[in-house]
Amino acid sequence: KNKKATVFFLLFWGCLAVMSVLKYKNLHSTYFDLGVFFHNIDRIANGEWPRLFLSHAQPFLVFWSILPIFFPEEIVASLSLISQAAFLTLPIIGIYLYLGAIPSIAFLLYFPLWYNGLFDFHIDHLSVPLLFAFFFFERLEKIKTALLFGFLLALVKEPFALQTVFCGFYLILKRKYLKEGLILVIYGSVYFFIAYQYFKVYFNSAFMFELGSTHITSVTNSPYSWLGSNTKEIIICIITQPHKIFLEIFTNKEKVLYLLYLFGALGFIPLLKPKVLVVTIPIFAVSLLSSLPNHHGFTHHYTAGLIAPMIIAFSQGLPKAKILWGKLTLKKELFYPILISGLFICHFLLSPSPIGRKFFLEKAWNYHYSIYWPSDRNAMIKSTLSKVIPVNPEIVVSMQNSLIWNSLMQRKITLIFPGGAVEKIIGVNTSNLTWNGLLKYVFLGNLETPPLKKYWADYIVLDLKRPWFIVDRGCHWIAGKCMDNPVFESEFLGLVEKTQKYFDPIFENDGFMILKRKTGITSPTQAGN
Repeated sequence: KNKKATVFFLLFWGCLAVMSVLKYKNLHSTYFDLGVFFHNIDRIANGEWPRLFLSHAQPFLVFWSILPIFFPEEIVASLSLISQAAFLTLPIIGIYLYLGAIPSIAFLLYFPLWYNGLFDFHIDHLSVPLLFAFFFFERLEKIKTALLFGFLLALVKEPFALQTVFCGFYLILKRKYLKEGLILVIYGSVYFFIAYQYFKVYFNSAFMFELGSTHITSVTNSPYSWLGSNTKEIIICIITQPHKIFLEIFTNKEKVLYLLYLFGALGFIPLLKPKVLVVTIPIFAVSLLSSLPNHHGFTHHYTAGLIAPMIIAFSQGLPKAKILWGKLTLKKELFYPILISGLFICHFLLSPSPIGRKFFLEKAWNYHYSIYWPSDRNAMIKSTLSKVIPVNPEIVVSMQNSLIWNSLMQRKITLIFPGGAVEKIIGVNTSNLTWNGLLKYVFLGNLETPPLKKYWADYIVLDLKRPWFIVDRGCHWIAGKCMDNPVFESEFLGLVEKTQKYFDPIFENDGFMILKRKTGITSPTQAGN
């Protein structure tokens, strides 16, 4: 049985790793978020440790920053994707050994797992093995070890600290481990408060996210501002106006589909074990209370924290589901065949895997089978990028979100089009961010902002034959065209035209272009002369 579990893991890992690496190698990854992480890993390896807390507190990134020390920069992104695939698929060993074949099949076919493996790179993937380990050791009554994995979960990213809190509630409600549960509740709450109130504010108020704005913790500008103008008001609204919450969720088609897909892909069986689903509450809250569509998009990485508790609840709910099946006077021997058939059908309809519908649809730019095969055009683009743009970390490159490559990431400053193309973008000197500065902010409230500097891009990289983006805002891209959004199309093409006032094309071929900043251009006024 151990050998079978290992074989399943190796096959599953190999499939996911090969697909994710080929997707990157064939230029079908995006800056958000593979480029973001690859750039941060490169800069952390070069001493810019504050990037561990850029946008989110993600201290585990320090382990990936070791990769550039021992391996060539050009394979660091691939190694990161391979490791992500390994962590995502590793739980199959424990699932097969402890839960059995049916939960193993459900795990392998659960569509969020495939999106987390194939949608670029996100540190969120670590929540999958950590949560499975928590549940496995809790099941074996090795509570101290389960606590350890609960502690580690909080360090993935500060929202997962809230999930650590609810792991504590789970221990109290289901297992009656009051002391151990309270430890997780207190630890998760304290860490979330420190990370959200201090790490995020200090490092991001003065850290330019290479998009032209500084990121400061702000409720008024957040996707949750509809609930209140500050954290206190949001909490009060959630407690005192639950009808407002339910009305928002169940009148929003995208949010309803999000719930139907996540539970329906497992036959709604997890609902039979609501105590396990306690652990999913923070993740569902982050997604369903947000007004940002990406947060409740089933193809995004925000589902990572749901995978383990949903599969565990599915496994524990199977016996009850079988009893309910029998009460419907249906043949008992048909339960598992129909269940497995349903799992496969849902997987086919929703998943980007090799047996999923999106794998065969040409409309799916990110997941169609053709993206995994090398092409002469992509080879031309990679070769041109290496030859035309100098390998110099001081050179600033502004690139299209849908076109990244390793040579573009190995720079002190990277910008996303139109950043640095039509106007200078504010940057910041990270050397002024120190632990002493953080302590001054924590104890004295002194928030020192380092000197700011504005950047032009030295080079612009665009490809009009891949999805158009204005920073991270894209259009509905079908069959090589921007569809159903003439306003966006006009805006994007207008920015390209405006860019050509400040930059000269030094390479153009089949819609792919590299532009270089005109000598002496330091302001729009000069460009117009």
